[in-house]
Amino acid sequence: MKPLEELEDIKEKLKEYSPSQVIWDIEDVSKRPPWGDNISEEITNSSNYFVTSDGEDFIKILKSALEKGKK
Repeated sequence: MKPLEELEDIKEKLKEYSPSQVIWDIEDVSKRPPWGDNISEEITNSSNYFVTSDGEDFIKILKSALEKGKK
């Protein structure tokens, strides 16, 4: 499978998980993020949960980088 296809597959699978199912600490899966459930209404599932420090969707940025690398 090509990287862009894999990324799309990952994104689709992450859509199956709600933001409340995010694992913050792999060694203690009961730990919650410092902000708890106080997240943007735009975050509807785990595929759009991960954003950069300036609010950009991480998966979109990674996809763009892969597309540029492909060229």
